[in-house]
Amino acid sequence: MDSFIHIPKVGGSTIRTILARQYGIEHILYHEPSAPWWDSRTASRGYVLKKVAQDNIALVTGHEPFGLHELLWMPCRTFSMVRAPVQRAISEYFYAFSYKHHIHRDEILSGRLSFEDFLAQQRFAGDSQARMLAGLRQSEENVLAAARYNARHSLVVVGIQDRFDESILLFAKILRWAPPFYVSRNVTKLERRIEERREQIEAQAGLYEKHFIVDIELYNDLNSALSKRISEEGAEFQAALDAFREIQADLASTAGEEVFDAYEFRALPTLPAFICERYADSGPMRIIDMYLSRPPSAQPASTNYAGHYVVLETGLVVGWAMDLSRGEPIYVSIYRDGTIIGAPKCSRMRSDVQADGAPRSNVGFQFDLGRPARRDEIYVVCFEGSPIQLSNS
Repeated sequence: MDSFIHIPKVGGSTIRTILARQYGIEHILYHEPSAPWWDSRTASRGYVLKKVAQDNIALVTGHEPFGLHELLWMPCRTFSMVRAPVQRAISEYFYAFSYKHHIHRDEILSGRLSFEDFLAQQRFAGDSQARMLAGLRQSEENVLAAARYNARHSLVVVGIQDRFDESILLFAKILRWAPPFYVSRNVTKLERRIEERREQIEAQAGLYEKHFIVDIELYNDLNSALSKRISEEGAEFQAALDAFREIQADLASTAGEEVFDAYEFRALPTLPAFICERYADSGPMRIIDMYLSRPPSAQPASTNYAGHYVVLETGLVVGWAMDLSRGEPIYVSIYRDGTIIGAPKCSRMRSDVQADGAPRSNVGFQFDLGRPARRDEIYVVCFEGSPIQLSNS
């Protein structure tokens, strides 16, 4: 199963057209149970599993944090895209002029909500992108470490919206896609006076970086990681990228007003017919096909952790943990007030976990603290040697 973490305002309408052609709209499930408009009846594990099975779903996507593998009890190839944090916030702010359901539309259009004040809103907290990649269970102080770890070890690839063509071509390589041609989509169409206002804010972007310390640090890390990964692909990647951009430039010249049409997985988006006619057996297409036909230079990440624990007043830490990508038991690290106190193996039988859908039952662990747990102590359990915390809610 593939999973795309769709962080808001990272070129989602364009990415959706690419996903629709790669997977087929009938094999994509849009899943966003945290949205206020979502039907609670379709948010359950049972519903998702039924849809995956009966519709032969190959990709699940939505504005949901990392963790689909835990819902499905199966390993997922997860990928995502991030964007320069200030530019992403600017895009969301001005989206209010195009999207009538924008939560702050009236305040923004009336001028009552400035961009500076908008940044104080919860949705654009300085770690919102990091939270999407970290997953739901992570504590506030652990978000950056968890996001970094997942980006390196659990997501197969993370792209950069500001380097869209490089990212999409690398997606195609790692996920074994066909050439990922697209017509750009931009869901925000502004009057000239509003566009000038946006340009003024963009020119002062540096003034707003103080609001995004965590996301900027993560963005810089991921940008460097993308450069390193592309470098490992060698000269073939650059040749394929040049060929890809040649065809994309031709596509862009025909887009016209279609750029401002949002895409919603309701029909297969078509490309101009001349692409097939002009490039079917062309030099650029042969270069791209040759590059994509070969395996990536390095195997993508694969950890798919799932687990839960409780600390009993009697002095026992009990729970279960597994990596859905591996069949053998793993270890967990138990911390008390920031100091590691144990690393039990997760091999005890837990038939209740398997009954809930887990692929096996030898996933349990138990650790004796040697004394009753005190209420003023803080216990955290992490998967293996990682910063990724097990759920305890």
